[in-house]
Amino acid sequence: MTAEGAAFIGKLQAALMPDVLECFSDWPEENLDTFADQIRIFRTWLEENRV
Repeated sequence: MTAEGAAFIGKLQAALMPDVLECFSDWPEENLDTFADQIRIFRTWLEENRV
């Protein structure tokens, strides 16, 4: 990823974070942890199965 791309992703994440936090604000901590684990597994699978 280029430096410009990384900067863009950082700005995008910062802009979206308030909405993301609002979406998950009422989830129990256990559900958030499970969801985060599943996202990490999916991310790893995507990285290992690029075409």
